[in-house]
Amino acid sequence: MTRRRVVPLAGLLATAFALPAPAQDAGAPETVRLTLAAAVEQARTHSPRLDQLRALQASAEADLRGAQAGRLPQVELSGGYTRNSNVPELVLALPGRPPQTVFPNIANTYRTRLAVSVPLYTGGAVSGSIDAARGALTAAGTDVSAGLNDLVLETITAYWALVSARESARVLAESIASYDADLKQVEDRFSVGMAARKRVYGSRPPGELFSISVPLKLPPPRKRSLLASETMRRV
Repeated sequence: MTRRRVVPLAGLLATAFALPAPAQDAGAPETVRLTLAAAVEQARTHSPRLDQLRALQASAEADLRGAQAGRLPQVELSGGYTRNSNVPELVLALPGRPPQTVFPNIANTYRTRLAVSVPLYTGGAVSGSIDAARGALTAAGTDVSAGLNDLVLETITAYWALVSARESARVLAESIASYDADLKQVEDRFSVGMAARKRVYGSRPPGELFSISVPLKLPPPRKRSLLASETMRRV
């Protein structure tokens, strides 16, 4: 009688969906347990997109202050100093009158100027720029709120997707281990004559069904776990 070789299901499934064994290096960092609240808080703190939206909001606030400053009076104060060359003084001496200096030698010249301007009528330019800047600030604040909500939703989705993927991988690994244990028990009972050969063949799927249907129907928990991990890192 020809004996058929029984291939354990766990060995084949472990090849397709094997989970990497955790590293046991002494210098490896300890595993950090990340809660959902901590993940959301880290996403809020380290999100480049959120920082960009907040920077745009700060720029809109500065534009509004600049537009409102157009209604304020402007004061201009200036001063100057000039050092002139020495020139001979022009003195006129008329008969019967004392000498009179017509062109004195002025070596130093000082200038000061103070000006105040107030916008009385601008044709709506100042009020229009203020309204435009206020609208841009409102839009920037709305963008920040929407970006924050999107970030929180994306983080929560990625977090639970990672949890679900890892749980699926764990459940599949436990199912494989349970099937291997059951198959090993049947083979042991058959080896001592306590079970019929059909029990051994009945404990494993047919070769055609296993080789064709299992890779197509079973979900790839390892790939989903890796994809969810990459999504969490990106968020």
